[in-house]
Amino acid sequence: MRSRFRFSIRLLLVLPLLVAIWLAGAKMTQRYGTTQVSQWLAAKDREGTYATYEAPFLLSTGTIRLVSGTQAETNKQYYLWLFGAVLQIPLNRKFNDTIGPGNSFSDIGVRRLQNAWERK
Repeated sequence: MRSRFRFSIRLLLVLPLLVAIWLAGAKMTQRYGTTQVSQWLAAKDREGTYATYEAPFLLSTGTIRLVSGTQAETNKQYYLWLFGAVLQIPLNRKFNDTIGPGNSFSDIGVRRLQNAWERK
């Protein structure tokens, strides 16, 4: 006998509510979260570091440095924003890129750091 998934009224009420909170959180994170995380970073002696929006309640910061004449390394650190409270997530992504024809240092910065300096 084949079992069928049964929807309950509770699920039909809770699921749209969670989706609405997630979608509303996206706009609030873009508007308020980037500023509050940047202020939180400034209080932690990381002045001049700007947070960029990744997903609802998730922001990131990035640094790029020249490793050698042809290698650039980009590090991204992620933060969870909960309406004022900021938590640093223990996740650090590292990207290694080669600098060459058609791929300059500034091109790598634009692609990897999502133009954080233009969003500010």
